[in-house]
Amino acid sequence: MSRRLIIWSVVFSAGSSIARPGDPAVDHRYESERQYTLLNFPFDYHKTILLGSGALAYDFGPGPYHEAGTEIGFALPGEQDPDIRQYFADPAIPVATTVLRSRFIRCTANAFCVVPPSTDFPSSFSSGAVRRLGHLAGATEWADPAGIVDPAFRGTAWGTNRPIEYRVKVNPGSDKVVLLGVCEGYKSGRGQRVLECRVEGAPPQTIDPVGEGGKNVPHVLVFTGRDVNGDGEISIEARFAPESGDPNVILNAFWVFPAGTTIDTGAVIRGEMSGKAEVYWGCGHELELLSPAPRTDALTASITGGGAAPVLVVTTRRPLEYDTLSGTILLPPGMTVRCTPAPLAGNSAGDGPRKRWTFPLPGGTTRVELRVTQAPGEFPGGKDRPFILREELNRARKYWKSQRVIPQGRIVIPDSALQGILDVNVRAMYQAAEKVDGAPVFQPGPTVYRGLFLYDLLLMGEALLALGDTASVRGFIEGTFHYQQKDGRLRVLTPANSFLETPIFVHAMGHYARLSQNKPWMEIEWPRMVSAVDWIRNARRETMHDTAAPGYGLFPPGFVDGGLTGSVPDFSTATFALMALETAAGTARWLGHSIQEKEWRSLFDELLADYVRAARRSLRHDRFGTVYLPVTVGDTSTGAPPQRGQYGFLGSLRYARYFGCHDPFLDSIAGGNLTMLDSTLSEGMIRDAGWTSGAVWSWLGLAHASALSWRGEGRRAATMVYDVANHSGRLGTWVEEQQLRGKGTRSTGDGSDAETSACLVGAIRDLLYFERGDTLDIFPGVPAAWFREGSRIAIHDVPTEWGRLTLDAASSAAGVLIRVALAGPPAGGTDAPLVSVRAETLRNAGERGGRIPPGPILRRYDRMKAMEIRLAR
Repeated sequence: MSRRLIIWSVVFSAGSSIARPGDPAVDHRYESERQYTLLNFPFDYHKTILLGSGALAYDFGPGPYHEAGTEIGFALPGEQDPDIRQYFADPAIPVATTVLRSRFIRCTANAFCVVPPSTDFPSSFSSGAVRRLGHLAGATEWADPAGIVDPAFRGTAWGTNRPIEYRVKVNPGSDKVVLLGVCEGYKSGRGQRVLECRVEGAPPQTIDPVGEGGKNVPHVLVFTGRDVNGDGEISIEARFAPESGDPNVILNAFWVFPAGTTIDTGAVIRGEMSGKAEVYWGCGHELELLSPAPRTDALTASITGGGAAPVLVVTTRRPLEYDTLSGTILLPPGMTVRCTPAPLAGNSAGDGPRKRWTFPLPGGTTRVELRVTQAPGEFPGGKDRPFILREELNRARKYWKSQRVIPQGRIVIPDSALQGILDVNVRAMYQAAEKVDGAPVFQPGPTVYRGLFLYDLLLMGEALLALGDTASVRGFIEGTFHYQQKDGRLRVLTPANSFLETPIFVHAMGHYARLSQNKPWMEIEWPRMVSAVDWIRNARRETMHDTAAPGYGLFPPGFVDGGLTGSVPDFSTATFALMALETAAGTARWLGHSIQEKEWRSLFDELLADYVRAARRSLRHDRFGTVYLPVTVGDTSTGAPPQRGQYGFLGSLRYARYFGCHDPFLDSIAGGNLTMLDSTLSEGMIRDAGWTSGAVWSWLGLAHASALSWRGEGRRAATMVYDVANHSGRLGTWVEEQQLRGKGTRSTGDGSDAETSACLVGAIRDLLYFERGDTLDIFPGVPAAWFREGSRIAIHDVPTEWGRLTLDAASSAAGVLIRVALAGPPAGGTDAPLVSVRAETLRNAGERGGRIPPGPILRRYDRMKAMEIRLAR
């Protein structure tokens, strides 16, 4: 076969590289009032967040979720609302510049993290006597109890849809008196947060801290514990009680005393017995204690104007002390703020526990260097090494330029603004991630949902594969193995009873193994996939007893998420289960396990038949008369808008091949639901699809764009990518949900939402290439502006079904030269794809005449040679 696929000779005028009216553009027109950007290092447990105001933010806790307990930054004197500009000089390097400007003064500040002695960060916590299992989310000075109270009640460990688990070292088999301390600092109503507290060897106890005393009132639960299993540890856990209104749990403190100790709970609350305990532990400080050395964040600022100086502002729930001799601000426990020149004495304002302190800088100041240091345990005092921040800034830039963890540069597009946002968010995924017990965990974000969510095996895993980082995907999957139960089920979220987790795990295993060509790994882990598919089969059998039940033949009622509460029979679980069975059967065929392939294809056929039957009965009409499939099976009583919870449909549509099998009914579901969703668009995105009324959901907008790419609507997909980009903050990241501009300024979910970061990678990938069965569709959603003279589009060495793809398009006055290369063996199926260039792509590349064929150009790829497509101008 010829190396040159086709020479398409058409005549059209060469375009300019300058944006024209009507071109898609990034202008942040819908940016959220709240903006959060990560500055920390890859897989770093120390999350440094920069706000849209230019302040550094710390101490996020379990409510109010969007609010940092501590903010440290500069303000202009007398200015309530200065002009603010923020940018990254290099989007791949998290040195953020914030410019504050008024009529009289301009403050330009660079924010960055000082490179620590080692960037190989710890992945588990143990103090010797105390271990904390899993993720280490916690908050300092979160509760505000009155009177004389042990300080441990002020901080808290917290778990998002999961228990808090500690292990305390004891003599094997010994008895202990164990006390758990609880103080609710956010909820204010009875039943809003009810905890089931457990100590090994003792009956569990349930407490509603607000219902039994009120907000910010400390409580102590007394247990007679025992090391029942003789492993030399007593387990301590806080879990969600079934009657609780919030699945997120807290635990403030615990004490361990010798067996038989007489306990005065009042004395414990006042802190009078803490010194007598064998173990005394204030929960929620593990992230600070984890650090082997102090961690420092920095702001360097230059000031120009009429001699006025900015003001250092510290807003915090922590107690604050100002050392007048050194000009050091102390924020117990373990945080110091040092500023050069030293600020003048400060003043505080605010009635609640979160106070705003202002520290004027000396008049005439033209340069300020500020560092915020957090150290394990107590203050580092003057023992931490001195810094010359200019040198530290150069070290930080050098680190980021030389790092090899984050796969920057794999996707190249000619829109510098959108490319910058892409580069920021590729980095942000790794900054939001952590290593837990040695395994990488790509989590939704750094503020609210800090922890493992198995849904991210799909969202994050697909983005990492699109960037060629198969090693991180493997580590991410392996880190979930210990959540697989004996019956094969994967379960992370508790008490939420999500049936989506296991199908997503199955798909992630098979998809990773095939795209990375890692057959040996898949053979070793094959029993895990078999066990998980067995659980899917058995879970479905639980619905087979009552043929009249809405969910007959599908799955039991479970937690759906996406704005839907309670436990309901749903179509999302079946949609993901069908996707998992497709992937599992394909993996079985790839490995030569014919028995499992046959069994799983049969199970797929059975489930699909019941899915179609239930779907036909459940179809509904929206207010415009469009027929669509709701999320809930056979239930019209919820009153939720039809788009709510549809993330399950959009999230799977891109990867569930059975939806593209040309079945008229399945096609009608896809078309009907997308049409229904189109009718809900505001600011270019689906509104009211999640938890916040009058809001849009950032990553869902990008999942919607990928679904449009799957439908072959590349132009609309590209427009939606730009619409979502214009909801990002000035530094290119998103809050998870934000209200429409005409509805308010409320936001919810994570700041610097890493799931949106991942979906941006996937949505842009889908504009550049799309795998459709045996066809590789190239540049199906590339805007015409990206083909202008002098532009370049590229994908570098990323895994596909047919091997590792490199794709390049260079536009010149002579035309567009496209190169396609596939390296390595295919992952199964056809040895080489049909390469498709759509008529829309040819038109976007500049054709003005009538010589565009009605359908796509198709040619078989020759694996012996690279392929060229030359479009002549």
